[in-house]
Amino acid sequence: MLIKKAIYNCESLNDNFSKKNLEIEYPSVCPMCHKSGDPSYLSSYYIDDEHTYPNLFVHFFCHNCEKTFLGNYHIGPYHGLTELMGFEPISRVEEREFPKHIKDLSPDFCNIYNQAYASEQYELKDISGMAYRKALEFLVKDYAIMLQPNNKDNIVKAPLSRCINDYIDNNRIKKLAVASAWLGNDETHYERKFKDYNIDNLVEFINAIVSFIDSDISAVNAERMIEGN
Repeated sequence: MLIKKAIYNCESLNDNFSKKNLEIEYPSVCPMCHKSGDPSYLSSYYIDDEHTYPNLFVHFFCHNCEKTFLGNYHIGPYHGLTELMGFEPISRVEEREFPKHIKDLSPDFCNIYNQAYASEQYELKDISGMAYRKALEFLVKDYAIMLQPNNKDNIVKAPLSRCINDYIDNNRIKKLAVASAWLGNDETHYERKFKDYNIDNLVEFINAIVSFIDSDISAVNAERMIEGN
């Protein structure tokens, strides 16, 4: 989670005598050690050119790993508003650990999801959405095959939308999968259809699908136990 904080006397790289007070999105997690904390602000410099990306550089110190990192921002043309563009360097990427049911059901999904997650951490968001879309297809199809193993060949060959409509019965999972597919498709198109939604919503929906499928598999296992007793 990022919070807004003010930095004072930010120095210009164009003019030694110009300084600005700015409000920035302040990091709560270090990109080096990936631990939460409140890093110390060390220094900042800006380029007095709104067309340069980024044009604000903020130096931080992490008290967990005792290393420094850089925040890259863009100062917009309106009232000095700043936009976070990312932190660097990233020493290693995090991986999401999935429940055992999900890893057993769809190891390819887990692998592709973490590749997408890694690309996000490297600020490659223009391609990470497409990778999340691919991960979604593996998860949905593997889940559908689990539910209807006799239809495996049809499920494998079916477009994702038809697979969701024809082979997923759980209404919550179906709605989440449809919304995720739409947003995932948006990530591959020149013009976005759902302009009020972004990759964060796509990841949110996929994570919810993971939770529902994990619970559904547990329920199936419980039902088998009861029926076999």
